Amino acid sequence: MVRRMCDEWYIQQNIVSEIMDSFYNWLIIMAKKDFNELKFNSCQDFFDEYQNLIKILLEKREPIKYDIRYKQFNADSIRRLKIILEATKEEYEAMSNSNDKDMVYFNNLIGWYEAIPFETEMFIDSLLSKQ
Repeated sequence: MVRRMCDEWYIQQNIVSEIMDSFYNWLIIMAKKDFNELKFNSCQDFFDEYQNLIKILLEKREPIKYDIRYKQFNADSIRRLKIILEATKEEYEAMSNSNDKDMVYFNNLIGWYEAIPFETEMFIDSLLSKQ
């Protein structure tokens, strides 16, 4: 019985790492897609910023599996985290449906991407403090 509870706890805690890893993978894929679109639209002013952004996202994704905070999540916090990350994806979807993909669009998008890691950290800290 105790072993089963420990196994369930371990599985539940690994879920958060998998969720975050999947989310950062999605962010990286979208940033690369946007970088390719940027090249297509000849917005060269942002090439370095997008390349740096992709590098930062890759660096943020790397330590996810070692983040001790993820082991503290309960089932309710996991559910809330999923909702927050899904809302972030929906926000991106709404922005990316723009027909005017000009300098202003790519500038706003880079700002959105740059805020995501910070906002995600805030959400995680907030969720943990409310458990």
